Amino acid sequence: MNSVTGLSLALLAVLLGGCTDARALKVSPMNPVAPAYRQGRPWLESTKRNQVALWLLTPEFKNDWRELLPPAFYLAVKNESREPLEFSTDDIMVTSDGRPVRLISYAEYRAEIVALGGAWLRGVQQGADQQKKMESPYLGLVEETRIDYAAQDMSGAITDRWKQLLDDARLMLDRKSYTLKPGEVVGGIVRLRPEDVAPDRPLRFTVALNGELHEFLFDAVH
Repeated sequence: MNSVTGLSLALLAVLLGGCTDARALKVSPMNPVAPAYRQGRPWLESTKRNQVALWLLTPEFKNDWRELLPPAFYLAVKNESREPLEFSTDDIMVTSDGRPVRLISYAEYRAEIVALGGAWLRGVQQGADQQKKMESPYLGLVEETRIDYAAQDMSGAITDRWKQLLDDARLMLDRKSYTLKPGEVVGGIVRLRPEDVAPDRPLRFTVALNGELHEFLFDAVH
């Protein structure tokens, strides 16, 4: 396997979000309601005076959130009352074995995508340059062109994936607070810091709305 191909396969594994060294989240049997499933992932709802839905997007997650596969949920809040409802990201409380779990901000997540994307592109070019040096002076124009084209193809795949990740990041709950009119819904992705999620311990995801608590229970397992 030549150096460009080897590097490309390693980068591709990262881009596709391989689940080596991964852990899993499962809906706890202690959760108040059984989940429905959308696209094979559990969807939970809690209805009181208002309604909250939580969709587990990453049944498997990486231990280092900088690998861009942290625990992620789609959270939707609906105002079922006749009055405006104030909702803030501060109303989201997540605990693991009773200890707080920090949320990853949009700014943090986007900055990591930008940094990693640049590193991936530099890695491809460095791999191509390294192969040229290793095979020189026996490298002909045709082989040199082949290496350049292979690097361009991989750079294009990385750029496409990079754009997908940035688009995905824009779906995160970014604003600090929201005012929902009666019947209005706000939703977005919430990502957790996996280092705060204790292994083989319960995880509780709580949303507080005007004094009412909407709780969702999960188990973090290896």
